[in-house]
Amino acid sequence: MIQIGDKYYELKIIRKNNKNIYLRVKGNVLEVTCPKWVKKEEVVSFVLSKGNWINNKTTKKSNSKTNIGDYIYYLGKKYRFFYMKGKDEVKIVDDMIFVHCKNGDVDEAINVFYKLSRKKIKEIIEAKQEKYLSIIEDYGYNLLPEYKIKLLKSAWGINYNKKNLIVMNERLIHFDETCIEAILWHELLHFVIPNHSKRFHEVLEYHMPKYNEILKTIF
Repeated sequence: MIQIGDKYYELKIIRKNNKNIYLRVKGNVLEVTCPKWVKKEEVVSFVLSKGNWINNKTTKKSNSKTNIGDYIYYLGKKYRFFYMKGKDEVKIVDDMIFVHCKNGDVDEAINVFYKLSRKKIKEIIEAKQEKYLSIIEDYGYNLLPEYKIKLLKSAWGINYNKKNLIVMNERLIHFDETCIEAILWHELLHFVIPNHSKRFHEVLEYHMPKYNEILKTIF
């Protein structure tokens, strides 16, 4: 174990035939890849010299609303997170979220949470889309897109223009409805303007003046 600030980490040293030392933070593990000739005390000294970088990296991760640990964010609100055996279900009681799942383990509970949350995102989309479909109709486009909700690794939403399809990231469930609405409007507008040109952003912000302000909460 090694202490950085007020936190303790497991130190994992991987020795290879490389010339440089590399440091990766993986949860509570500090993984150092270094040349075979580097002594352990030199590795420790190197890690300690990176203390500020480690603290910044772990603090940033711990503040992310998409992380699930003892707490979970649901539609922008923070809840204590509990999981247990039972029929697949998500219950909200005061400031607590209870996820029931077949085996009662955390990974399964998280999967159940996202599975059931996809339905909630679709409900929000159905409630919000009419306003923006009406705007798009004013630009000469009569649309009724299909929606799919799933995990996206590098985007909050994707517009498949030719398929009349919008895919939304299931992780949006962690943010409030205004964020989901902003991503929805962004992707719907791509049916009219299929790029990120100046014109696209002008139309986007004209109909949603706080768009950029909203997006700061999820980027």
